[in-house]
Formats: sequence, C-alpha cells, structure tokens
Amino acid sequence: MDETEAQTVRHLFDRYLTLKSVRDLVDEGASEGLSTRLRQRKDGSVTVTMPFGRGNLYHLLSNQIYIGKIRHKDQVYDGEREPIVTAAMFQEAQALLASQAPRRRSHSNVSQPHLLTGLLYHEAGEKLRSVHANKQGVRYRYYVSKQFVDRRRNESEGWRLPAQAVNRQLSIA
Repeated sequence: MDETEAQTVRHLFDRYLTLKSVRDLVDEGASEGLSTRLRQRKDGSVTVTMPFGRGNLYHLLSNQIYIGKIRHKDQVYDGEREPIVTAAMFQEAQALLASQAPRRRSHSNVSQPHLLTGLLYHEAGEKLRSVHANKQGVRYRYYVSKQFVDRRRNESEGWRLPAQAVNRQLSIA
C-alpha cells in the first residue's frame, strides 16, 4: 500500500470516530471524492474506481491488516507490514462498530426471510437488494434497487417493492 492510500485509511478511521456513523462517512467521503482503489481482474482488465459504499467502509474499519495483523482462518498473526493506524484507534473503532451493530435475535436474525434475494432484477439488469424497516414494532420488508439504497433516496430513482406483495404474487408467501 502506498502512502496516499495509507493517508486515506487513517483519514477514514479518524472521520468515523468523529462522525460516529458509517452512513455519514459514506456521504462525506463521496463529497470529498474519496474512492476505492483500482483493482485488476484475472483477465487483465481494470475495474473503475467507485466511491466508498457502506460495505467497503465496514470492511475497511474492521480489517486488522491496518494494525499490522493478518488473519488466516480463525487465527490472527503479526503481519509483515507496518501498522497504518494505532491499535488504540482500531480498538476504539471496533467498540463503536459493535455498539452500533443491530441486536441479533437469532443466529439467522430472520423470522420472515427475503426468499427472492439475489433472484430479482430491475429493468437495467441490476439485482434488487433486500432491506427492511421497523415502524412502531412492525417490520416491513422490501426489495429495492441498489442505487436507491446507496443514495438513501436522495434524488435517486429506483424500485422499492414490498416483499410480501411480491412473494404473494409469486405464490411463495
């Protein structure tokens, strides 16, 4: 990792600990023009840089490689690279992530699964994602377009289909 990438990682850790929100960090990173690095595929083609999404940031903020460790299966070892962030900063980020994680009711955390996850596509050919919302103790499930989730409905167009209606239409509910 070069120094520019290391500075970006340190900046993201610092801003997360200040903002205390991955969603806010996504928005701030997009406004600052921060993006994931280029990746080269096995066929030699290069993927385009993309703004950091929530998944990218959750992975980055919980990746022990940034404190000089490496994981292999269930074991964590000292790595060969120098740490990019301090162990104290990393632990503070882990504590904050853990405090904000949803409470799991079961190991699957699903009482009514999204049965069609990964199987539904919108007109542009992108998969619909499964999401839910809770309002006054009632859980509402939806299949939504990726751009609808990523932009949190801010001036974005996309599909938002009630899962119960879709499942009923396909006779699986």
